[in-house]
Amino acid sequence: MLAFKTGTGTVTGLCFTPDGRGLVTGSGAGVTLWDLTGTPTVRRQFGEGSYFTCPVAVSPCGRFLASGGDSLHVFDLTDEQREPVVLPGSAETVAFAPDGTEFTIPGLTPRRWAVPSWDAIRAESVAKRPNRSEIFTGALAYTPDGKGLGVSLGVLAEDGSRYHPVVVLFDRATGARTKTLAGTFRYAYPTQIAFSPDGSVVAGNFGPVLGVVSVTDGTEVACIKVGTKHITALAFTPDGSKLVAVSNDTRIRVYDARTWTETTGYEWKVGKLRSVAVAPDGLRMAAGSGTGKVVIWDVDG
Repeated sequence: MLAFKTGTGTVTGLCFTPDGRGLVTGSGAGVTLWDLTGTPTVRRQFGEGSYFTCPVAVSPCGRFLASGGDSLHVFDLTDEQREPVVLPGSAETVAFAPDGTEFTIPGLTPRRWAVPSWDAIRAESVAKRPNRSEIFTGALAYTPDGKGLGVSLGVLAEDGSRYHPVVVLFDRATGARTKTLAGTFRYAYPTQIAFSPDGSVVAGNFGPVLGVVSVTDGTEVACIKVGTKHITALAFTPDGSKLVAVSNDTRIRVYDARTWTETTGYEWKVGKLRSVAVAPDGLRMAAGSGTGKVVIWDVDG
């Protein structure tokens, strides 16, 4: 286990680089690329972060680093002298497509840009027009095959009393909605969703509940509630065998993705946890905390 201090801000953004040799952190203290080939050292800093959240993502080729929050910036990791690309809008989630050809932020209809031209992508057909019965709630993820996008929305109940959280799937080629997935998770809207590597299920942090839904038929696969602390982040391992989740407490929980039972737990004492990431080779995990600390550890088994 290795713990280090990134700064004074809450680490809300966290991701490994595709080669596993670097780690990107995002917080109010800024966005930083850390070299992990030895003791973590700063390889490059990217200015101020976002104080409400600072999501980060690295393109599959490892060339581009994107940060979100109250503004959107894309940095070229191969050219330190190049000014960042500034895109319109703000986002609580940022994502690159698995094939690396587009960059996306969520919305009632996802906003997409081509990589590396950064031209806005217009869908071939018009997606369903947003209406007042829906609200956008912040989470987005590509399907593993790269053909679709999942976005978390709130759908107004028939009696008008409240909005229920759902995950809407969009066809990437046409922009059309293809499916709406809903479980019984009525606690809160997810701030993060993740598809299993085989694309069979999608998981989300519905307040204090870890909710998992079948992508095929929308049936509820798992509804896990441990205590009252809200789950703040989650991620599947690359082989799909495990899902790791952190909550607004100090414990890291690892679940078997077949039985959905907790198999491993870690208490690294770095503060309340706000972000989590799994290395591309699945051999290491990292978590970021509200104290500005990050912990990296080897995965058991």
